[in-house]
Amino acid sequence: MSDIRRIFVEKKKNRDIEARHLYNDIKENLGISNLLGLRILNRYDMTGISDEYYELSKNTIFSEPPVDSIYEEEFECGDDEVLIQLLYLFRPEHLHPLPSRTMPPVLPPQSLPHP
Repeated sequence: MSDIRRIFVEKKKNRDIEARHLYNDIKENLGISNLLGLRILNRYDMTGISDEYYELSKNTIFSEPPVDSIYEEEFECGDDEVLIQLLYLFRPEHLHPLPSRTMPPVLPPQSLPHP
């Protein structure tokens, strides 16, 4: 097993609905008229899995082969393309369960006085 494996997943042409919506949004709302296209790639980093599970998971968990293209470790970016990376950060304590809390006792419903 290697330490970290990275794949990039991109929707194939005519399946890239999210990219087309974002492209139209940028052109119309931000007025960037010279934008020629837009691609969205999701990056997944995996660690601690066997070669067998890696091969199985990349085509079942991380992508749908009929609609996605998969790039392992890196992907091609043309000279005329600009790469913008968004990274979602989290704190390690988010991986731990919340401390148990006692729930307040459930009280029977009070009957409301009729007018």
